[in-house]
Amino acid sequence: MCVHYDELAEKAVEIIDRVNNGIPQEKVEYINPEVVLYRSCGCGSQVVVEDWEDEIQKLYKKDKDIRQVIFMTTECQDAYDEDEYLRVIAKYFKDTCAAKGYLCLCEPPDEEEEEPNEGFTDYMILKRVFTAPWGVEVSDERFPKKELLPKHILEEAQVGQYLIVGIHYKNKCYGYMVLVYEANTWIDCYAQAYVTCIANVIQDAEIHRQITGLEEIRNLYQKDPLTGIYNRRGFEKHLRAMYEDMHKQENSKLYLSVVSIDMDDLKFINDNFGHQEGDAALCMLAETVKRLIGPEEICARVGGDEFAAILQSEDSQRHEKFIRDFEREMVRVREESGKPYPFHASIGACCINGEKGLTLMGCIQKADKSMYERKKERDRRKRQQGEFD
Repeated sequence: MCVHYDELAEKAVEIIDRVNNGIPQEKVEYINPEVVLYRSCGCGSQVVVEDWEDEIQKLYKKDKDIRQVIFMTTECQDAYDEDEYLRVIAKYFKDTCAAKGYLCLCEPPDEEEEEPNEGFTDYMILKRVFTAPWGVEVSDERFPKKELLPKHILEEAQVGQYLIVGIHYKNKCYGYMVLVYEANTWIDCYAQAYVTCIANVIQDAEIHRQITGLEEIRNLYQKDPLTGIYNRRGFEKHLRAMYEDMHKQENSKLYLSVVSIDMDDLKFINDNFGHQEGDAALCMLAETVKRLIGPEEICARVGGDEFAAILQSEDSQRHEKFIRDFEREMVRVREESGKPYPFHASIGACCINGEKGLTLMGCIQKADKSMYERKKERDRRKRQQGEFD
């Protein structure tokens, strides 16, 4: 904003003159400044953006890249072995904007060596060749380090920009990635995060490989120790995978639904009958849900007294039938358990492809809202009766 000094001085003299002559004067006077676009940094005139559609697309890409990095990081945390992390690396290559990628890893250390080399090995292993968007070639070809890539690849290589990025974690060197870019493209923030994730996931797999009892580690990460069903991590992983699979299948007839369940009166049970009985009630609820889900469906304990399920069926009303079956089963379990405390749970569900334009997060929120509405209605009835039913 530019205020012209001559106009400012003229206004000041007018104010002084009015005050000296006893003419009423406003305490605040305004001067309209001039708006000067693209000059605040002091570097001079800049080009005014007129192609707003292009700018909007750039913002969309940045937003997509951020979300992809989050998804990639989460999947990397669950990759326990080489097959798993190579699958994740292949899955997210397409968003690097590179036309081709060569994943070259150091030769594994000898059994006597406890730590990997701190530099590249004399011979490297070409593990994978990626071609945008989805092409993946398994190689496992061994070649001398000094060649950077196997000779036959260099002889057949197209002219382009070859960027070699080291894959390392602190002082541990795992290899490098060769990214091939076509004209007018180059490495961006997403590609840098991608290579960083490769190093982290290889490091994590190395740690897991050194620890015995891999299945116990997997269960610790994805299973709830009390009930034996999935925890929040396992739930979110399977939900994301099932959601992505549904979208990849053209003309899919599968309906995907999210179920939200909240156990009622857990605090009452803990306070009056002890935490052991509270744990027993949680296990009863977990077993009830497990009996009702199909072989391709999952259930999870996602919080202290919060449970969830993912339903998958060709029946668009599967989630509604599940609610009815669940409420009937809860009555049966309550009557047969002989427990001296109330055994109730509130439930809500939503079918993600039952409503046009509904997002995954929107579906989860609708299932939660439906569940809380049922909980409020039960609490209202309890207050009217003045006791547990």
